Amino acid sequence: NGNVVIPLKYDHAGSFYEGLAPVCIGDKWGFIDKSGKVVIPMKYDAVEYFHNGGAIAMIKGKFGMIDKNGKTIAPFIYDNLVPGELNYCIKDYRLGFLDDNGKTVIPNKYECISFFSEGLVSIEVDGKSGYVNKMDEFVIPCQYDYAGNFEEGVAIVGNESGYGYINKEGKVIMPLEFESDNLTKYEDYDWVRGVDKNGKIHICDKKGNYLIPPVYV
Repeated sequence: NGNVVIPLKYDHAGSFYEGLAPVCIGDKWGFIDKSGKVVIPMKYDAVEYFHNGGAIAMIKGKFGMIDKNGKTIAPFIYDNLVPGELNYCIKDYRLGFLDDNGKTVIPNKYECISFFSEGLVSIEVDGKSGYVNKMDEFVIPCQYDYAGNFEEGVAIVGNESGYGYINKEGKVIMPLEFESDNLTKYEDYDWVRGVDKNGKIHICDKKGNYLIPPVYV
C-alpha cells in the first residue's frame, strides 16, 4: 500500500532469507524480521544470509555460526567460513566442513580441498587427488594430479597422460588423453565430448559408452 514498514535508519541492509534480513548500523551487523523488529542484535563485524536455519558471522576477525535466535551454534574460532552445499571452514591452515547446524562434518585436517558439489568433494592427500562424501568416506581414491568438481554426474580428472571424464562411481568414461580445454560437457544432453591430440572427436554417454566411433573434425 506504499506504507513504510521498515524505517530508513540502517546504513546497509540485505534481502530477506528465511524470514530474516541482515542490517547494519555503523560497522556492526544484525538481523531484523519482516516487521522491522531487531531479532539478532547488531554486534557482528560481518554476516551471511541464513540457510537452513544457520548463518555465518564474524567477530573480531574470527568466524562462527548462529541460529535464528542469535545463539552461537559453531564457535568463533575459524579463520574463514564460506557458505555452500556444506560450509567450507579454515582453521590453522587446515580445511574442513560444517553443516548448517554448525556441526563438524569433516574435521579441519586437509591441506587442499575443494567445495562440495553433488555430494562429493575433491581432496588432496600426499600430492594426489580423489573424492570423499559427506561422511568423510573415500568414494574415489586419491590417484589423480587434478580432480575437478562434479557437474551433472561427471567430473574432469587428470594426470601426466592428460585429462578425461569420470562418473560418480569412479569409472573413467572418457580416457585421460585429452587437453583440458578440449573437453566439453553439454548440459542439455546426456553425453560428453573430447577432441584428442590427433584431432579426432570422441563422444560418449555418462556411463562410458561411445555413441559413435571417434571421427576426425
